Amino acid sequence: MMPGRSKFIPYLMALAFLILAVSCKDRTVQQLSRTWDCVQVDNLDPLKKNFTSPEDSVLAYRLQESLKTLTWTFTDDRQYHCRIGQRITTKGTYQITDNGSTLICTTESKNTINKYSIRTISADELVLENRSGGTPLVMHFKPHD
Repeated sequence: MMPGRSKFIPYLMALAFLILAVSCKDRTVQQLSRTWDCVQVDNLDPLKKNFTSPEDSVLAYRLQESLKTLTWTFTDDRQYHCRIGQRITTKGTYQITDNGSTLICTTESKNTINKYSIRTISADELVLENRSGGTPLVMHFKPHD
């Protein structure tokens, strides 16, 4: 071995680790980058509460029905937008952290930041969990047709 080469081995190992970490994040971005349709929402708090009036029940039903038309689009340049029906309700940027297990969405106005655990991500399914409230909200998505 040539003198002085052994000094570079720790740097090469650190570089290899960094490349591996970045490629894992890029893989999650690649899998996420498409349009996703919400197919199910678990633990929706308003639907578990005791309703005090018929209007409360109607509002909960409307919320549940509108979630059936919820669509999220993520792009590979880390932009996203959310639609309910044909109307874009929010848009902004996203980042993937914690080795691809956390999705952080920041609205364009930067006044709201939502953090989701990525439970499942594949070509056929996306499952996100938000623990900002008491009971975790779990959203299930399938790729848009």
